[in-house]
Amino acid sequence: MKYGHLTFLVFLSFWGITLVISDLYLSVHRLEELAKYEPALLAGIKKYVDAQPLGVPANIVRFINETEAIISNKKDVSHDIRHPINTYHLVERFVFYWLYLFEKLACKKCTKVTAVKDFKAAHHAALHNITRLPVMRDLNGTMRGILRLWRTYKLDINKLMQGEVLGYRGRGLTHKDVVRLIMYAAEHPEFYYEEIVLRTQMVHSLKGTRLYHGGLFELASAYYRHGFINIAKTILESLLPLGDQTLTAAYDYCLKHPDVNVTKTLTAPESDKPSYEALCRGEIKSPKELSKLNCNHRRTLIPIYWSKEEIFHHDPRISLFHDVISDREIDMVLKSSVFQLTRRYSKDSTIDENEDVLATSWLSELKTKAVVPLTRRIQLITGLSTHVSRSYSDSENYEINNFGVGGMQKPHVDFLNISLGEYQKKEERSIRMSGDRVATWVFYLSDVERGGATVFPEIRVRVPVIKGAALFWYNIKRNNDKDQRSLNAECPVAKGSKFVCKKWILEAGQLFRRKCGLSPVSIDT
Repeated sequence: MKYGHLTFLVFLSFWGITLVISDLYLSVHRLEELAKYEPALLAGIKKYVDAQPLGVPANIVRFINETEAIISNKKDVSHDIRHPINTYHLVERFVFYWLYLFEKLACKKCTKVTAVKDFKAAHHAALHNITRLPVMRDLNGTMRGILRLWRTYKLDINKLMQGEVLGYRGRGLTHKDVVRLIMYAAEHPEFYYEEIVLRTQMVHSLKGTRLYHGGLFELASAYYRHGFINIAKTILESLLPLGDQTLTAAYDYCLKHPDVNVTKTLTAPESDKPSYEALCRGEIKSPKELSKLNCNHRRTLIPIYWSKEEIFHHDPRISLFHDVISDREIDMVLKSSVFQLTRRYSKDSTIDENEDVLATSWLSELKTKAVVPLTRRIQLITGLSTHVSRSYSDSENYEINNFGVGGMQKPHVDFLNISLGEYQKKEERSIRMSGDRVATWVFYLSDVERGGATVFPEIRVRVPVIKGAALFWYNIKRNNDKDQRSLNAECPVAKGSKFVCKKWILEAGQLFRRKCGLSPVSIDT
């Protein structure tokens, strides 16, 4: 594997591609951009194949034909890269097939072939904009995203294998794809349930073939490894008539386990975040609670300008303001930020496979003057100061997020537990003494077909993604206590490319704009 990666890096250097350390699976947008270049690569490879007098291996021809069928039929469900199963297939093609073809073309002897030189010249401009092509880590991240969607939304395994996710069809999973998912789940014990269910499906599909008994043995091994000894014993017992010494030895070993007679049933594991996952699957407020919510026109700092507010919760107040950013402004924000999307590093956690699945970039009013009207609009609607300058600021820079395959953000609070005037050496100079995050404002820059809601588990609030709207809430109470009820999270995106633009409003500048309440339990209205 190390040699393959080394060869891959040599290839990238050969083609003049610049490497940026950022995972593609963290951003659906970057994967969509990757898909745009595949037709050019396919045309070049076909030209190379046509120039070979002795032909090429059958597996390469098969790959070219299958890829061409997918790319040419734009109406086919396989073409939509916003579908997680289709994304998996795209990344898999690059990791296992395109990488192999790149290595073949990068060899010293091959570079003397005229067709290869033409291929390089014809596609250098297109490939120059790809900062990094997928590697195995991206495929692993994509598979983890599919397993996360399965668990969070309790997907039907049969529909999932056919490529259906919450009613949206994509290209189905082949026998080989299922094996890869099984191997990934086997390496990550938290997905033991998914591993066993996938192995069971595999065994059913192998019935009547010479691989059936081997599949049963692997299934028994998985049950044993995850502590279901009685089930493993039953399966191995059914294989004893085959007379295989290995199977007999495994059965005898199973009988020696102290829990061999303990009956355990395979069930889906209980979630460590049950309220979060329940909210992601749908609204869990009662009809009586929902009846207290309403929409209204809310006054702003300008008497003749009213905002359209949809109230999702009264205490703490959580509001969705509709039609607060135009399509033109959305395009401006995206064009100014998408090329800087990169991995987000949290200030209080290490990077691991359980991290938030999103890519991040930042926009400053000082460098991108086009976002200044958005900042003024936030101040106009909320009444809070969003002033930004080089010397001091009352709000942070904009954070733009694009979510990846099964993209999500785990439950967290936005406040930082710091005080106004407390010096923060690691922050930008203008906000080092601006205090904590009083409030959060989130522009929704895109729609998503399924999933991706913003949820507040402590108060059972679920807000759907609506392009052009903005979500607003307070993180600190009016008596200056941190509001733990502001715990929020982003649900996994089942289909779509979700873009959001966040602005955190700080304590500095709010002294006369958001005054202390007359009682410790005063609420915002």
